[in-house]
Amino acid sequence: MISFKSLLAAVLALLFSFYLTPLFRKVALKFNIVDKPDGALKTQKDAIPYLGGLAVYLSFMMSLSIILDFDRSFLGLLLGATLIVLLGIFDDLIELSPAFKLIGQCLAFWVLFRSGVRIQLIDLPPLMAIGLSFVWLVIVTNAFNIIDVSDGLATGVGIVVSAFLGGMGWLTGDDVLAFMGLSMHGALWGFWYFNKSPAKIYLGDSGSLLLGFLFAALTMRGAYTTYQPLGFLVPLCLLFVPLFDVIFVSIARLAQGRSPLRGSPDHFAVRLKAKGYSANQIMSFSMGITACTSTVGLILMNVDTEYSLYLLLGLVLVFISFFIMCWKMPVDES
Repeated sequence: MISFKSLLAAVLALLFSFYLTPLFRKVALKFNIVDKPDGALKTQKDAIPYLGGLAVYLSFMMSLSIILDFDRSFLGLLLGATLIVLLGIFDDLIELSPAFKLIGQCLAFWVLFRSGVRIQLIDLPPLMAIGLSFVWLVIVTNAFNIIDVSDGLATGVGIVVSAFLGGMGWLTGDDVLAFMGLSMHGALWGFWYFNKSPAKIYLGDSGSLLLGFLFAALTMRGAYTTYQPLGFLVPLCLLFVPLFDVIFVSIARLAQGRSPLRGSPDHFAVRLKAKGYSANQIMSFSMGITACTSTVGLILMNVDTEYSLYLLLGLVLVFISFFIMCWKMPVDES
């Protein structure tokens, strides 16, 4: 029954999203809620409407409200997600300071903590689990905001991550994980049609922060070390691409004497564009990498430690190779 209902939630979310996204595009254009090119970080030719995140959020919410029975953790996840979406909308409208956004994310984390959603690892002291949960939530929430610099990129990566999370919930009998993962998967597919290059609408901070927050929260649900001591690395595999960009951008900015919190054209996607790759090629490449690393993560949970070390070594080599390749690419300063 869980499999049928979770698939139904995905289909409903897809239909809602496909219907709502053009409506929110019209609203954004009517009220001039758009991302205007500035010749620096925003290099698109025309002003592109925001509010795509609201279409994804409502599609996700409506499908779940029809299908899923509410429990404490589910309500905590939805309340936290709602706070993040509101924070993102204000940021799209008036550009909030990093400190204010961090305060909002702290409040969302408090909601999750009160609802019992936190990192669950065997033998991890409670206080350390709380601290790691907070750091993980903040990093992943902002990681999706950071990679949302190219048409369809954050959406495409989110499509793959949500599919794997939904599948993990399906296989392990975690109904909340299955329903929320597959519902978000459907909502993102409906939005992707309008967000792929050339994008007709953007996620905006409301959407990119929502994706990061939900994926951070959902990856904290699993007890990954039950069968494999190195299983705690599974979420890192699932979120390989956004975490890579966080590390790469931070190091690049620090190397130039800039603050990691200050915007710059150092993202791997921007460098690939400067090298001549199209937005759709970058999106497809990132989705493929995410699918491969997520598969490694699933295998990692079920193999002996010896084989898992080989898998992790392969991931490290991929990370280093891609890092060096991007580092050597030109930065588009135009």
